[in-house]
Amino acid sequence: MILLTQTNTQKEKLKGNMKNLILTFMVTLLLAGMAFAASDSETDTTHITVNEVALLGLSGSLADFAFTAPEDPGDTLEAPGPDANTYLQYTSTVISGLSRTISASVDTMPLGVTMNITAGAPGGDGDCGEAVVGGVDFTTSSVSGGDIIQSIGSGQTGSGATDGPNLTYTVDFDATSWDELYVSSSTEVVVTFTLTDMPAR
Repeated sequence: MILLTQTNTQKEKLKGNMKNLILTFMVTLLLAGMAFAASDSETDTTHITVNEVALLGLSGSLADFAFTAPEDPGDTLEAPGPDANTYLQYTSTVISGLSRTISASVDTMPLGVTMNITAGAPGGDGDCGEAVVGGVDFTTSSVSGGDIIQSIGSGQTGSGATDGPNLTYTVDFDATSWDELYVSSSTEVVVTFTLTDMPAR
């Protein structure tokens, strides 16, 4: 029978080989980890500017207005019906803390005639403001008007045919000024809308 035995020297050699193998394995893992963890980066710089914008326009066309005779003698004149075929359209960017308004004014009004302009809800995207309840009234002696849209921030109404606040014009006669209501072929009335900055509150 043959017996295989290990001497102390062989055992020590085997332990040394195992230690070397374990150390080699650990170094390999460490180097692999360092390889995966390595990284690099670089930076770039740009500048972004938002310019101040205040653009205003109108879509649609305003009809002419005419007073006509009543059906029965002694009755009042027939006032023309309201016109709602135009829309205010605007684009606005404002400085933080500021807002804008849109005012309406006319250059003249015929004697004995009144006109009211009201605006519908602005709609659109962003902060397009709020319509002033009741709109703006004009008479022969009061043509400067006033605000029709208030508290406009940064926003846009859109530019489609019916985008933006719908404007309704109502023309009537001044019942207190019948004696100033004269026949006229046509009086041109120029309506001006103005987009204006308002100071911070």
